[in-house]
Amino acid sequence: MLTSVFYNDDTSSTDVLFSENFSDISLIHSSRNGYAEVYKAQRMGKWHVLKHIIPEEESNPRFRQLLAKEFEIGFHLNHPFVVQTIGMEQVESLGQCIVMEYVDGITWDDFFSEKKVSVSETYRILSELCDAVAYIHSHQIVHRDIKPENILITCDGHHPKLIDFGFADSDTYAAAKEPAGTLGYSSPEQQLSGSIDNRSDIYSIGVLILGLPKVNRKLRLIAQRCKASDPNNRFANALVIKERLRPFKKSQALLVAMFLTMVVISVGWFVSYANQKREIGNVVAKSSLQQLQIDSLNGTVKSQISNINQLNSQIIEQQQVIGGQVKQIEQLNGIIDTVQSANAALSNEAAAQNRLKADLVKAYAEISEMAKKRYHQGFDDTNKTITECYAIAYSESARDEAVAKMIKKYDLESVNIGVDVTKELRDKWYGALQELYAKTDFEKYKGYPSKKSRK
Repeated sequence: MLTSVFYNDDTSSTDVLFSENFSDISLIHSSRNGYAEVYKAQRMGKWHVLKHIIPEEESNPRFRQLLAKEFEIGFHLNHPFVVQTIGMEQVESLGQCIVMEYVDGITWDDFFSEKKVSVSETYRILSELCDAVAYIHSHQIVHRDIKPENILITCDGHHPKLIDFGFADSDTYAAAKEPAGTLGYSSPEQQLSGSIDNRSDIYSIGVLILGLPKVNRKLRLIAQRCKASDPNNRFANALVIKERLRPFKKSQALLVAMFLTMVVISVGWFVSYANQKREIGNVVAKSSLQQLQIDSLNGTVKSQISNINQLNSQIIEQQQVIGGQVKQIEQLNGIIDTVQSANAALSNEAAAQNRLKADLVKAYAEISEMAKKRYHQGFDDTNKTITECYAIAYSESARDEAVAKMIKKYDLESVNIGVDVTKELRDKWYGALQELYAKTDFEKYKGYPSKKSRK
Protein backbone atom coordinates (compact mmCIF):
# COMPACT_ATOMS: atom_id res chain seq x y z
CA MET A 1 0.00 0.00 0.00
CA LEU A 2 1.44 3.39 -1.06
CA THR A 3 1.37 6.28 1.43
CA SER A 4 1.75 9.97 0.54
CA VAL A 5 4.42 11.84 2.54
CA PHE A 6 6.14 15.23 2.75
CA TYR A 7 9.67 14.86 1.35
CA ASN A 8 11.11 17.70 3.41
CA ASP A 9 11.77 16.36 6.91
CA ASP A 10 12.64 19.78 8.32
CA THR A 11 10.29 20.23 11.33
CA SER A 12 11.76 23.50 12.56
CA SER A 13 9.50 25.66 10.34
CA THR A 14 6.49 23.54 11.28
CA ASP A 15 6.88 24.48 14.94
CA VAL A 16 6.59 28.15 13.97
CA LEU A 17 3.74 27.51 11.54
CA PHE A 18 1.59 25.88 14.20
CA SER A 19 2.45 28.27 17.03
CA GLU A 20 -0.43 29.46 19.18
CA ASN A 21 0.93 33.02 18.86
CA PHE A 22 0.26 35.25 15.86
CA SER A 23 3.17 35.70 13.42
CA ASP A 24 3.80 37.36 10.03
CA ILE A 25 1.68 40.33 11.16
CA SER A 26 1.29 42.90 8.37
CA LEU A 27 -0.94 45.98 7.93
CA ILE A 28 -3.60 45.59 5.19
CA HIS A 29 -5.86 48.58 5.86
CA SER A 30 -5.83 51.80 7.86
CA SER A 31 -8.84 54.12 7.69
CA ARG A 32 -7.93 57.75 7.03
CA ASN A 33 -10.72 59.11 9.22
CA GLY A 34 -11.46 56.04 11.34
CA TYR A 35 -10.22 54.80 14.65
CA ALA A 36 -9.04 51.27 13.79
CA GLU A 37 -6.42 49.41 11.74
CA VAL A 38 -6.69 45.96 10.15
CA TYR A 39 -3.82 43.46 10.03
CA LYS A 40 -3.25 40.06 8.42
CA ALA A 41 -1.58 37.47 10.69
CA GLN A 42 -0.84 33.75 10.77
CA ARG A 43 -1.57 31.28 13.59
CA MET A 44 -1.67 27.49 13.64
CA GLY A 45 -1.01 27.34 9.90
CA LYS A 46 -3.99 29.56 9.07
CA TRP A 47 -4.39 33.23 8.12
CA HIS A 48 -6.53 35.51 10.27
CA VAL A 49 -7.52 39.17 10.28
CA LEU A 50 -6.88 41.35 13.37
CA LYS A 51 -8.71 44.63 13.95
CA HIS A 52 -7.62 46.95 16.75
CA ILE A 53 -7.73 50.59 17.81
CA ILE A 54 -4.93 52.80 16.47
CA PRO A 55 -2.27 53.36 19.18
CA GLU A 56 -3.00 57.07 19.71
CA GLU A 57 -6.66 56.31 20.54
CA GLU A 58 -6.26 53.10 22.60
CA SER A 59 -7.14 54.85 25.84
CA ASN A 60 -10.26 56.51 24.41
CA PRO A 61 -13.23 54.83 26.18
CA ARG A 62 -15.61 55.64 23.30
CA PHE A 63 -13.48 53.80 20.73
CA ARG A 64 -13.00 50.87 23.10
CA GLN A 65 -16.78 50.70 23.47
CA LEU A 66 -17.24 50.78 19.66
CA LEU A 67 -14.73 47.94 19.19
CA ALA A 68 -16.51 45.87 21.83
CA LYS A 69 -19.86 46.58 20.17
CA GLU A 70 -18.55 45.49 16.75
CA PHE A 71 -17.24 42.26 18.28
CA GLU A 72 -20.53 41.51 20.06
CA ILE A 73 -22.53 42.03 16.84
CA GLY A 74 -20.20 39.98 14.62
CA PHE A 75 -19.58 37.14 17.08
CA HIS A 76 -23.20 35.93 16.99
CA LEU A 77 -23.40 35.87 13.18
CA ASN A 78 -22.81 32.64 11.25
CA HIS A 79 -23.54 32.81 7.53
CA PRO A 80 -21.51 31.71 4.46
CA PHE A 81 -21.70 35.21 2.93
CA VAL A 82 -20.88 37.15 6.15
CA VAL A 83 -17.32 37.39 7.49
CA GLN A 84 -16.90 35.23 10.61
CA THR A 85 -15.84 36.82 13.91
CA ILE A 86 -13.73 34.31 15.87
CA GLY A 87 -13.00 36.10 19.13
CA MET A 88 -11.51 39.06 21.02
CA GLU A 89 -7.90 38.62 22.19
CA GLN A 90 -4.95 40.52 23.59
CA VAL A 91 -2.30 40.30 20.84
CA GLU A 92 1.34 41.04 21.58
CA SER A 93 2.56 44.27 19.89
CA LEU A 94 -0.99 45.28 18.96
CA GLY A 95 -3.15 45.09 22.07
CA GLN A 96 -6.85 44.19 22.24
CA CYS A 97 -7.98 42.88 18.82
CA ILE A 98 -11.06 41.40 17.16
CA VAL A 99 -9.96 38.13 15.50
CA MET A 100 -11.79 37.36 12.23
CA GLU A 101 -11.53 34.91 9.35
CA TYR A 102 -9.26 35.88 6.45
CA VAL A 103 -11.08 36.13 3.10
CA ASP A 104 -9.00 35.41 0.00
CA GLY A 105 -10.69 37.78 -2.44
CA ILE A 106 -10.92 41.27 -3.94
CA THR A 107 -13.30 44.17 -3.39
CA TRP A 108 -16.64 44.48 -5.20
CA ASP A 109 -15.43 47.29 -7.51
CA ASP A 110 -12.17 45.54 -8.41
CA PHE A 111 -14.02 42.31 -9.25
CA PHE A 112 -16.60 43.88 -11.58
CA SER A 113 -14.02 46.16 -13.25
CA GLU A 114 -11.33 43.49 -13.78
CA LYS A 115 -13.49 40.45 -14.60
CA LYS A 116 -15.84 39.76 -17.51
CA VAL A 117 -18.93 38.98 -15.46
CA SER A 118 -21.98 37.53 -17.21
CA VAL A 119 -25.50 38.72 -16.48
CA SER A 120 -26.41 35.41 -14.86
CA GLU A 121 -23.35 35.51 -12.55
CA THR A 122 -24.12 39.13 -11.64
CA TYR A 123 -27.65 38.10 -10.66
CA ARG A 124 -26.28 35.17 -8.65
CA ILE A 125 -23.78 37.35 -6.72
CA LEU A 126 -26.47 39.96 -6.00
CA SER A 127 -28.85 37.19 -4.82
CA GLU A 128 -26.19 35.85 -2.42
CA LEU A 129 -25.55 39.38 -1.11
CA CYS A 130 -29.31 39.70 -0.50
CA ASP A 131 -29.15 36.40 1.46
CA ALA A 132 -26.43 37.88 3.68
CA VAL A 133 -28.29 41.17 4.23
CA ALA A 134 -31.57 39.36 4.95
CA TYR A 135 -29.72 37.17 7.48
CA ILE A 136 -28.30 40.09 9.50
CA HIS A 137 -31.69 41.84 9.35
CA SER A 138 -33.31 38.69 10.78
CA HIS A 139 -31.02 39.24 13.80
CA GLN A 140 -32.29 42.86 14.13
CA ILE A 141 -28.95 44.24 12.87
CA VAL A 142 -28.62 47.13 10.40
CA HIS A 143 -25.19 47.28 8.71
CA ARG A 144 -25.38 51.06 7.93
CA ASP A 145 -22.29 51.00 5.64
CA ILE A 146 -22.97 48.71 2.67
CA LYS A 147 -20.60 49.88 -0.08
CA PRO A 148 -18.09 48.31 -2.55
CA GLU A 149 -15.18 48.47 -0.07
CA ASN A 150 -17.15 46.43 2.51
CA ILE A 151 -17.97 43.54 0.15
CA LEU A 152 -15.26 41.06 -0.86
CA ILE A 153 -15.69 38.61 -3.76
CA THR A 154 -13.87 35.33 -3.06
CA CYS A 155 -11.30 34.11 -5.57
CA ASP A 156 -12.67 30.58 -5.23
CA GLY A 157 -16.26 30.47 -6.51
CA HIS A 158 -16.80 34.25 -6.73
CA HIS A 159 -19.06 34.48 -3.67
CA PRO A 160 -19.69 37.76 -1.77
CA LYS A 161 -18.54 38.29 1.82
CA LEU A 162 -20.10 41.15 3.79
CA ILE A 163 -17.43 42.67 6.10
CA ASP A 164 -16.81 45.60 8.49
CA PHE A 165 -19.58 45.94 11.08
CA GLY A 166 -17.92 49.04 12.57
CA PHE A 167 -21.02 51.18 11.90
CA ALA A 168 -23.55 48.37 12.44
CA ASP A 169 -26.32 48.91 14.97
CA SER A 170 -29.09 47.08 16.78
CA ASP A 171 -31.89 48.10 19.12
CA THR A 172 -30.09 46.38 22.02
CA TYR A 173 -27.14 48.81 21.90
CA ALA A 174 -27.04 52.38 23.20
CA ALA A 175 -23.67 53.47 21.78
CA ALA A 176 -23.12 55.27 18.44
CA LYS A 177 -26.71 56.18 17.64
CA GLU A 178 -25.70 59.34 15.76
CA PRO A 179 -25.80 59.52 11.92
CA ALA A 180 -23.17 57.26 10.31
CA GLY A 181 -22.26 55.71 6.97
CA THR A 182 -20.64 56.75 3.70
CA LEU A 183 -22.05 59.68 1.71
CA GLY A 184 -23.40 58.55 -1.62
CA TYR A 185 -24.36 55.13 -0.22
CA SER A 186 -26.24 56.02 2.97
CA SER A 187 -29.98 56.71 2.81
CA PRO A 188 -31.42 60.23 3.35
CA GLU A 189 -32.90 59.30 6.73
CA GLN A 190 -29.58 57.71 7.79
CA GLN A 191 -27.87 61.10 7.55
CA LEU A 192 -30.24 62.56 10.16
CA SER A 193 -30.46 61.82 13.86
CA GLY A 194 -33.19 59.41 14.85
CA SER A 195 -34.09 55.77 14.43
CA ILE A 196 -33.59 53.86 11.15
CA ASP A 197 -34.43 50.32 10.06
CA ASN A 198 -33.37 47.67 7.53
CA ARG A 199 -34.69 49.80 4.65
CA SER A 200 -31.59 52.01 4.95
CA ASP A 201 -29.50 49.00 3.87
CA ILE A 202 -32.01 48.41 1.02
CA TYR A 203 -31.24 51.96 -0.19
CA SER A 204 -27.49 51.18 -0.18
CA ILE A 205 -28.07 48.03 -2.27
CA GLY A 206 -29.81 50.22 -4.88
CA VAL A 207 -26.78 52.54 -5.09
CA LEU A 208 -24.51 49.48 -5.30
CA ILE A 209 -26.49 48.07 -8.28
CA LEU A 210 -26.42 51.39 -10.18
CA GLY A 211 -22.63 51.45 -9.76
CA LEU A 212 -22.15 48.20 -11.72
CA PRO A 213 -20.39 48.55 -15.12
CA LYS A 214 -23.39 47.09 -16.94
CA VAL A 215 -26.90 47.80 -15.64
CA ASN A 216 -29.74 46.40 -17.74
CA ARG A 217 -33.33 47.62 -17.61
CA LYS A 218 -34.38 45.01 -15.01
CA LEU A 219 -31.55 45.94 -12.61
CA ARG A 220 -32.23 49.67 -13.09
CA LEU A 221 -35.90 49.22 -12.13
CA ILE A 222 -34.89 47.24 -9.02
CA ALA A 223 -32.29 49.87 -8.04
CA GLN A 224 -34.72 52.77 -8.46
CA ARG A 225 -37.24 51.05 -6.20
CA CYS A 226 -34.49 50.46 -3.61
CA LYS A 227 -33.50 54.16 -3.73
CA ALA A 228 -36.98 55.61 -3.22
CA SER A 229 -36.65 58.71 -1.02
CA ASP A 230 -39.60 57.52 1.10
CA PRO A 231 -38.61 54.29 2.92
CA ASN A 232 -42.23 53.06 2.64
CA ASN A 233 -41.83 52.97 -1.16
CA ARG A 234 -38.72 50.74 -1.04
CA PHE A 235 -38.66 46.95 -1.01
CA ALA A 236 -39.69 45.66 2.41
CA ASN A 237 -36.65 43.37 2.74
CA ALA A 238 -33.69 41.90 0.84
CA LEU A 239 -35.47 38.62 0.06
CA VAL A 240 -37.99 40.51 -2.10
CA ILE A 241 -35.05 41.88 -4.14
CA LYS A 242 -33.70 38.34 -4.49
CA GLU A 243 -37.08 37.18 -5.80
CA ARG A 244 -37.07 39.99 -8.38
CA LEU A 245 -33.63 38.83 -9.55
CA ARG A 246 -34.95 35.40 -10.54
CA PRO A 247 -34.76 34.95 -14.36
CA PHE A 248 -37.96 34.62 -16.44
CA LYS A 249 -38.68 30.88 -16.72
CA LYS A 250 -38.78 29.40 -20.21
CA SER A 251 -41.48 27.03 -18.94
CA GLN A 252 -43.93 29.95 -18.87
CA ALA A 253 -43.45 30.56 -22.59
CA LEU A 254 -43.80 26.80 -23.15
CA LEU A 255 -47.14 26.78 -21.33
CA VAL A 256 -48.46 29.49 -23.63
CA ALA A 257 -47.39 27.48 -26.68
CA MET A 258 -49.00 24.33 -25.24
CA PHE A 259 -52.21 26.23 -24.60
CA LEU A 260 -52.42 27.46 -28.19
CA THR A 261 -51.68 23.95 -29.47
CA MET A 262 -54.46 22.47 -27.33
CA VAL A 263 -56.88 25.12 -28.61
CA VAL A 264 -56.11 24.12 -32.21
CA ILE A 265 -56.53 20.43 -31.37
CA SER A 266 -59.79 21.10 -29.57
CA VAL A 267 -61.19 23.03 -32.54
CA GLY A 268 -60.24 20.12 -34.78
CA TRP A 269 -62.07 17.69 -32.52
CA PHE A 270 -65.14 19.92 -32.51
CA VAL A 271 -65.14 19.99 -36.32
CA SER A 272 -64.68 16.22 -36.45
CA TYR A 273 -67.56 15.78 -34.05
CA ALA A 274 -69.82 18.01 -36.18
CA ASN A 275 -68.91 16.05 -39.30
CA GLN A 276 -69.70 12.75 -37.62
CA LYS A 277 -73.00 14.08 -36.43
CA ARG A 278 -73.83 15.25 -39.96
CA GLU A 279 -73.08 11.81 -41.33
CA ILE A 280 -75.44 10.21 -38.81
CA GLY A 281 -78.21 12.57 -39.97
CA ASN A 282 -77.63 11.50 -43.55
CA VAL A 283 -77.82 7.85 -42.57
CA VAL A 284 -81.11 8.38 -40.71
CA ALA A 285 -82.59 10.28 -43.69
CA LYS A 286 -81.61 7.56 -46.07
CA SER A 287 -82.98 4.86 -43.78
CA SER A 288 -86.54 6.23 -44.17
CA LEU A 289 -86.24 5.90 -47.94
CA GLN A 290 -84.30 2.67 -47.96
CA GLN A 291 -86.09 0.53 -45.42
CA LEU A 292 -84.62 -2.57 -46.97
CA GLN A 293 -81.08 -1.43 -46.11
CA ILE A 294 -81.79 -0.66 -42.42
CA ASP A 295 -80.39 -3.94 -41.14
CA SER A 296 -77.10 -3.48 -42.96
CA LEU A 297 -76.84 0.14 -41.88
CA ASN A 298 -77.46 -0.62 -38.15
CA GLY A 299 -73.94 -1.83 -37.71
CA THR A 300 -72.60 1.38 -39.25
CA VAL A 301 -74.79 3.53 -36.99
CA LYS A 302 -73.62 1.71 -33.84
CA SER A 303 -70.01 2.20 -34.87
CA GLN A 304 -70.54 5.92 -35.41
CA ILE A 305 -72.28 6.27 -32.03
CA SER A 306 -69.27 4.64 -30.36
CA ASN A 307 -66.97 7.15 -32.09
CA ILE A 308 -69.17 10.01 -30.92
CA ASN A 309 -68.98 8.80 -27.29
CA GLN A 310 -65.21 8.64 -27.51
CA LEU A 311 -65.08 12.15 -29.01
CA ASN A 312 -67.36 13.44 -26.22
CA SER A 313 -64.99 12.03 -23.57
CA GLN A 314 -62.00 13.59 -25.31
CA ILE A 315 -63.78 16.93 -25.58
CA ILE A 316 -64.55 16.91 -21.84
CA GLU A 317 -60.88 16.19 -21.05
CA GLN A 318 -59.71 18.99 -23.35
CA GLN A 319 -62.16 21.44 -21.77
CA GLN A 320 -60.57 20.72 -18.39
CA VAL A 321 -57.09 21.28 -19.85
CA ILE A 322 -58.25 24.53 -21.47
CA GLY A 323 -59.63 25.72 -18.11
CA GLY A 324 -56.20 25.22 -16.52
CA GLN A 325 -54.49 27.07 -19.37
CA VAL A 326 -56.90 29.99 -19.02
CA LYS A 327 -55.84 30.36 -15.37
CA GLN A 328 -52.18 30.39 -16.43
CA ILE A 329 -52.92 33.09 -19.01
CA GLU A 330 -54.57 35.17 -16.28
CA GLN A 331 -51.37 34.81 -14.21
CA LEU A 332 -49.30 35.93 -17.21
CA ASN A 333 -51.59 38.96 -17.61
CA GLY A 334 -50.84 39.83 -13.99
CA ILE A 335 -47.10 39.72 -14.75
CA ILE A 336 -47.63 41.97 -17.79
CA ASP A 337 -49.54 44.48 -15.62
CA THR A 338 -46.64 44.53 -13.14
CA VAL A 339 -44.12 45.20 -15.92
CA GLN A 340 -46.29 48.00 -17.33
CA SER A 341 -46.48 49.60 -13.87
CA ALA A 342 -42.69 49.43 -13.60
CA ASN A 343 -42.37 51.07 -17.03
CA ALA A 344 -44.67 53.89 -15.93
CA ALA A 345 -42.57 54.41 -12.78
CA LEU A 346 -39.41 54.54 -14.91
CA SER A 347 -40.98 57.16 -17.21
CA ASN A 348 -42.00 59.28 -14.21
CA GLU A 349 -38.47 59.06 -12.80
CA ALA A 350 -36.99 60.16 -16.16
CA ALA A 351 -39.39 63.12 -16.35
CA ALA A 352 -38.46 64.12 -12.80
CA GLN A 353 -34.75 63.98 -13.66
CA ASN A 354 -35.32 66.20 -16.72
CA ARG A 355 -37.18 68.74 -14.58
CA LEU A 356 -34.35 68.73 -12.05
CA LYS A 357 -31.76 69.34 -14.80
CA ALA A 358 -33.84 72.25 -16.14
CA ASP A 359 -34.07 73.73 -12.62
CA LEU A 360 -30.31 73.33 -12.28
CA VAL A 361 -29.75 75.40 -15.44
CA LYS A 362 -32.05 78.14 -14.06
CA ALA A 363 -30.17 78.09 -10.75
CA TYR A 364 -26.82 78.50 -12.58
CA ALA A 365 -28.14 81.57 -14.45
CA GLU A 366 -29.65 83.15 -11.33
CA ILE A 367 -26.60 82.72 -9.15
CA SER A 368 -24.39 84.22 -11.89
CA GLU A 369 -26.60 87.34 -11.88
CA MET A 370 -26.53 87.46 -8.07
CA ALA A 371 -22.71 87.31 -8.17
CA LYS A 372 -22.53 90.15 -10.69
CA LYS A 373 -24.87 92.25 -8.57
CA ARG A 374 -22.65 91.59 -5.54
CA TYR A 375 -19.55 92.58 -7.53
CA HIS A 376 -21.14 95.89 -8.53
CA GLN A 377 -22.06 96.55 -4.89
CA GLY A 378 -18.37 96.40 -4.07
CA PHE A 379 -16.72 98.08 -7.05
CA ASP A 380 -19.30 100.65 -8.20
CA ASP A 381 -18.33 102.99 -5.32
CA THR A 382 -14.88 104.39 -6.22
CA ASN A 383 -14.70 106.22 -2.91
CA LYS A 384 -14.02 102.87 -1.18
CA THR A 385 -10.56 101.44 -0.90
CA ILE A 386 -9.66 98.51 -3.13
CA THR A 387 -9.55 96.31 -0.01
CA GLU A 388 -13.12 97.27 0.94
CA CYS A 389 -14.31 96.59 -2.62
CA TYR A 390 -12.71 93.17 -2.56
CA ALA A 391 -14.25 92.34 0.83
CA ILE A 392 -17.76 93.16 -0.41
CA ALA A 393 -17.50 91.52 -3.84
CA TYR A 394 -15.80 88.32 -2.67
CA SER A 395 -17.72 87.77 0.61
CA GLU A 396 -17.92 84.04 1.32
CA SER A 397 -20.98 84.49 3.52
CA ALA A 398 -22.81 86.24 0.65
CA ARG A 399 -21.77 83.44 -1.66
CA ASP A 400 -22.92 80.70 0.72
CA GLU A 401 -26.21 82.53 1.37
CA ALA A 402 -26.86 82.73 -2.41
CA VAL A 403 -25.98 79.05 -2.91
CA ALA A 404 -28.30 78.01 -0.06
CA LYS A 405 -31.07 80.17 -1.51
CA MET A 406 -30.80 78.49 -4.94
CA ILE A 407 -30.70 74.97 -3.41
CA LYS A 408 -33.82 75.73 -1.36
CA LYS A 409 -35.65 77.49 -4.20
CA TYR A 410 -35.22 74.64 -6.67
CA ASP A 411 -35.10 71.80 -4.07
CA LEU A 412 -31.66 70.76 -5.34
CA GLU A 413 -30.81 68.71 -2.24
CA SER A 414 -32.71 65.77 -3.83
CA VAL A 415 -30.84 66.03 -7.17
CA ASN A 416 -29.22 62.66 -7.98
CA ILE A 417 -27.72 63.12 -11.45
CA GLY A 418 -24.06 62.74 -10.62
CA VAL A 419 -23.45 66.46 -9.90
CA ASP A 420 -22.06 68.12 -6.74
CA VAL A 421 -24.65 70.93 -6.77
CA THR A 422 -23.01 73.07 -4.08
CA LYS A 423 -19.63 72.99 -5.84
CA GLU A 424 -21.20 73.75 -9.24
CA LEU A 425 -23.11 76.77 -7.87
CA ARG A 426 -19.97 78.10 -6.17
CA ASP A 427 -18.05 77.72 -9.46
CA LYS A 428 -20.74 79.67 -11.33
CA TRP A 429 -20.56 82.42 -8.64
CA TYR A 430 -16.79 82.78 -8.98
CA GLY A 431 -16.97 82.52 -12.78
CA ALA A 432 -19.29 85.53 -12.91
CA LEU A 433 -16.98 87.49 -10.54
CA GLN A 434 -13.92 86.68 -12.68
CA GLU A 435 -15.72 87.85 -15.82
CA LEU A 436 -16.29 91.30 -14.27
CA TYR A 437 -12.87 91.32 -12.61
CA ALA A 438 -11.19 91.08 -16.04
CA LYS A 439 -13.02 94.22 -17.21
CA THR A 440 -12.44 96.41 -14.11
CA ASP A 441 -10.06 99.39 -14.07
CA PHE A 442 -8.58 99.14 -10.56
CA GLU A 443 -6.46 102.31 -10.73
CA LYS A 444 -9.45 104.49 -9.94
CA TYR A 445 -9.87 102.97 -6.47
CA LYS A 446 -8.21 104.09 -3.29
CA GLY A 447 -5.28 102.04 -2.09
CA TYR A 448 -4.46 100.60 -5.52
CA PRO A 449 -0.93 101.57 -6.73
CA SER A 450 -0.77 103.71 -9.84
CA LYS A 451 1.29 102.77 -12.88
CA LYS A 452 3.97 105.29 -11.89
CA SER A 453 4.35 103.93 -8.38
CA ARG A 454 4.44 100.41 -9.70
CA LYS A 455 7.36 101.37 -11.88
